[in-house]
Amino acid sequence: AITSHKVGELQPLRYPEDVEPFIGRWFHSLPRKGEELVKQIAQRPGLQQASTVPLILAFYCIVGGSDTPLPEFRRDLYTMVLNRMLTGRWRGSADFQADVGNCLRTLRAWAWSAAVSDPDSGIGKWADDFPVHGVQLCEADEMALDHVATPISPVHVDTGKTLRRFIHRAIREHLVAEHVASLPLDEAVEALLPHLWYDPDWEYSAAAALAMHSEHDQLVRNLICRATYSKEFSGELSAVDPGGEFRRLLARVADESSETDWSPEVAKAIGQARLELAMSGRSS
Repeated sequence: AITSHKVGELQPLRYPEDVEPFIGRWFHSLPRKGEELVKQIAQRPGLQQASTVPLILAFYCIVGGSDTPLPEFRRDLYTMVLNRMLTGRWRGSADFQADVGNCLRTLRAWAWSAAVSDPDSGIGKWADDFPVHGVQLCEADEMALDHVATPISPVHVDTGKTLRRFIHRAIREHLVAEHVASLPLDEAVEALLPHLWYDPDWEYSAAAALAMHSEHDQLVRNLICRATYSKEFSGELSAVDPGGEFRRLLARVADESSETDWSPEVAKAIGQARLELAMSGRSS
């Protein structure tokens, strides 16, 4: 039998050997924009490392096709990409005017409803495909949603649900993080607490949610207190985090925020977590 599909594994790119030709081909009809993006990445070492991830490089090209500087944090990059996908501008077109805010609220609700956990272990088990009820939206909003969460089945005749799939898992993880970041402080603690240890589905989502939450400093404090059964916040985690999972979380939080975003006490705990991981040879 002849198979029509093959599964491949994307390999990391090399900078600049692979990255710059990729950008050149992306902007083959707009070479000046491509040159500006290449220059911007060359001037920022952090972007050079990130650009070796094929998905991130594609997102750089989507955002870098405008005159907007590339953001420092991945969470901001995803937000900018979503805005472009929902308005059609990533295709170089603005033929429809979707209500971006309404679309984002819908997408966050879908992502959160599909971010289920195993009832026994509490560990996330996010299926690629998820069913959602039809939404009463204008044609432009429906088209915009299809750009991000693509329908892969017709409406079920009995349930009225459509099976959808996010165009990439990273987008889904970001939408989950945005949902958690929008929750009141106590609800955000309860949402994050079960996923702080050994839960790959939540590695980015938990860190990004902590960085984005309007009360992020207090959220970190409350989480550490709950996780360590303490009444008072302490940045000394080595005694209560032998596996290093909580410290790896804080190291990922550092990747999504600046030291000045935090109070001195929390910033010290994050810095200490990164130092201890580096000294132990563990990666974040």
